[in-house]
Amino acid sequence: MQLFRTEKSIFIDIVELVKLTNSPRAAKASVLKYLHKLPKTCPTPGCMHDLNNTPFLCKNYRNPWQLFNIVNGNMRTTTSLGNALSTLDICNTLENCENDEKEHCKECESNRLAHRETFDGVFCHGCGFFIDFEHQQIGYSKEWTISENLKLPSTLLDKEKCAVCAGSRVLLKYADYFFCSHKCFEEWTSGPLNVQH
Repeated sequence: MQLFRTEKSIFIDIVELVKLTNSPRAAKASVLKYLHKLPKTCPTPGCMHDLNNTPFLCKNYRNPWQLFNIVNGNMRTTTSLGNALSTLDICNTLENCENDEKEHCKECESNRLAHRETFDGVFCHGCGFFIDFEHQQIGYSKEWTISENLKLPSTLLDKEKCAVCAGSRVLLKYADYFFCSHKCFEEWTSGPLNVQH
């Protein structure tokens, strides 16, 4: 991910606040104060969303996390497997999805506490950026995000198909579903469908 100079410095500031502050509680206070001075709270270039302050971990799904660390004064990334980060908006939509792959979401609806774990952090459902204050982790969750006008490499998008019409030119992403247009996305969210995922 390429960042412009000012955006890069903002991002590095946030990583340093999370990683180098003595306690998770102090890091949280410092980061939230810093974020509220920005025009929008998500620091990802091109992302139009704000950070959600009440995300949770979904114990039913795992996905890759790209984590940032500071090593000898330089920022490095590592990949780790973590639980899916989610919000009520994402879960409410997936619970109503007529896709057998999302059976866990239907089960969760009846006993949400058994399937959810508290998360002391913030999460952007637009791009997947998150900060875990408890474990002093910062990075991106690879799935379960809401994105428009996707700026992913074309080689990745070429493999994806619209969840409704199976069109190969996808422009939107919701959770781990891709759509070619707002029309298909609205059709998918409006009721029972034969979703092609």
